[in-house]
Amino acid sequence: MEHTETPPDLSTRYALTRLGLGLAAVASAIMTIDSAGWVGLMFSRNPFFLKVFNSPSWAWFAGSTLTWCAFLGSLLLLGRWKEPYWRRNSTFLVLTSICCLALWFLRHADRFGWIQGEAPYGPLRMHLTIGLRWIWMFLLIDLATDVSEHLGSATVTKERAAARTALAVACIFWVMLLLPELPHLLDPQVGRRRGFGFRGPFLPLQFIGFTLTRCVASFLTTITALTAARECSVILKELRADDRNKEYLDW
Repeated sequence: MEHTETPPDLSTRYALTRLGLGLAAVASAIMTIDSAGWVGLMFSRNPFFLKVFNSPSWAWFAGSTLTWCAFLGSLLLLGRWKEPYWRRNSTFLVLTSICCLALWFLRHADRFGWIQGEAPYGPLRMHLTIGLRWIWMFLLIDLATDVSEHLGSATVTKERAAARTALAVACIFWVMLLLPELPHLLDPQVGRRRGFGFRGPFLPLQFIGFTLTRCVASFLTTITALTAARECSVILKELRADDRNKEYLDW
């Protein structure tokens, strides 16, 4: 990434990048908290975890915060740099966020008064959302790493490798959960009859593995995004210091 702007333009660019990465980090942090809550529920059977993380209020808060922070953060990262790979990845980041936003509206269509009762194809919508979130996280990791590398972070390569590995393992567990569902995903009533979109003889182990790796992957994604946002804060301080020095010299 090359700098061709004047310092005020550069400061605006890094400020918007920092805000976009911060919002994206909030989205992945919500995913981490949600996954950690389910892990706590599975291993402790604590009524607190059941009351909080299995409640409609938490589902509404977590889903809404995650979806909108991911969408707004992706918009702020769109086109921040002119390099083809950045434009391509940031465009796909926005497109995946728009798809997740559409699925969010469909999930809560009854709350908005658009339909009566739960929207059909619940398991299909759930798996589509999970798959889109994986894509979004992979893209976010690459964009955040690119910013950190450009600004000279020494640990970003290891962070990216760890985050991508955790995401790949989580995807494997998700595919294991998805495959038994494939014959049933196009049944509009299956979610209403069964309630949840997973089945199979090894479901408990698969679901534990999926939830644990999702928790780790989203946590590492959060760290990667926050590292890039921190690097943007450092360069912003340097740019503002340069501006103050220039004003002093001009005076």
